[in-house]
Amino acid sequence: MANPFAQFLDLIPKSKRTVAKITTADNGSGQVEVELPGTGQHLLVRSNGSNAIYPVGTFVYIVDGIIQARTPNISAVEEITIV
Repeated sequence: MANPFAQFLDLIPKSKRTVAKITTADNGSGQVEVELPGTGQHLLVRSNGSNAIYPVGTFVYIVDGIIQARTPNISAVEEITIV
């Protein structure tokens, strides 16, 4: 019989999905700079290879340093802490 806790852990995604805002456009290198909301941190991430164009100001989903897709139309992201 399989370990129930191990089965539960298999349900949890192994990668973290992050929402970020594009701050610099792709200059042909396949990389863009994004800002993580609420932190002011800037990261270089890669495009997913789909030839999609992500204009500055667009919010995107990032998984493991690669842009996965645009977010639905949102104008801002706020960080909420539940205590």
